[in-house]
Amino acid sequence: MNAFKQLYQLFSIHSCKSKEHIGIIENCPCVKSKSQVCGDHLTLYIQKRDGVLEELKFQIEGCVIIKASSALMAEFTIGKTFEEIRRLHQTFQSILAGEKKTPEKLNVFSGLHQFPARKQCALLPWDLLLEETSKKS
Repeated sequence: MNAFKQLYQLFSIHSCKSKEHIGIIENCPCVKSKSQVCGDHLTLYIQKRDGVLEELKFQIEGCVIIKASSALMAEFTIGKTFEEIRRLHQTFQSILAGEKKTPEKLNVFSGLHQFPARKQCALLPWDLLLEETSKKS
């Protein structure tokens, strides 16, 4: 089986397992983004207070890569400070570049360095969250 098919199987497993952060947060502002590469649509509902991400939910129309990335992003970032989120974003970028292999659960994305067009699918939720947690509120 080629590397691309193996990656998709892993992403499918991760996105199917993790449904707890799919949905909306009532009375919470949302931010939206669309991938210019593949047309994925992402809506993030971000609840933050005092420099900490308290809750995160998402709605996605898109590929299994963005779904798996969003699910793991939520798992890794809820309860973290904005500075910790910034560092996790940098780590995730390194994983996608094939330069780093931790944290372990995110290693599933390390194979995407072979497929540059697909890296944007994985990065989109992380970039949007970083943008929103970097804003002064």
